[in-house]
Amino acid sequence: MNGESSRCFQTMESALEYLLLLEEAVIDAREELEGEVGSANGHGGPRVEALRLALYQMGRLSGHIRKSQGILSDLCLVRGLLQAAPPLDPPAPLEQHALEDSDHDFLSASRIAL
Repeated sequence: MNGESSRCFQTMESALEYLLLLEEAVIDAREELEGEVGSANGHGGPRVEALRLALYQMGRLSGHIRKSQGILSDLCLVRGLLQAAPPLDPPAPLEQHALEDSDHDFLSASRIAL
């Protein structure tokens, strides 16, 4: 099991696939709960309240799963863009004497203005 679980999410695509399967399972469980709420609705009591709470939590879980799917999809897209883009050249370092010359020109110009 340890070897299998360490290989489950080697890529973002495999994690995205897992979230799709999880979403299907949550939808199935939610439909089952909705059926139970419908059949127990006339009876009231703590069981119905617990079922409604479970439905609420399932809805929240579904929302989190959808958001996670979107984030993973965005990350896959960004990774693809980064892999396709050529590496950026680092900026050329400024020459020290060029800085000194520009400082000298600035100081000369400010003295003339005075």
